[in-house]
Amino acid sequence: MIETLLQLKPESEWRDGMTVDKLIDELDATVDLPGVTNAWVMPIKTSAATWTARPTA
Repeated sequence: MIETLLQLKPESEWRDGMTVDKLIDELDATVDLPGVTNAWVMPIKTSAATWTARPTA
């Protein structure tokens, strides 16, 4: 498994006519690795507080 994070420009700065579906099609055509299935998903948002939270007794 390969995990990569892409930070996209705001949609207002995308090429004319670009949609999320077209973007995924372009990414699939560009990132075509034998034996690897692409899964384009949004990241899970968590707060920094959950990373440092300590259990209470």
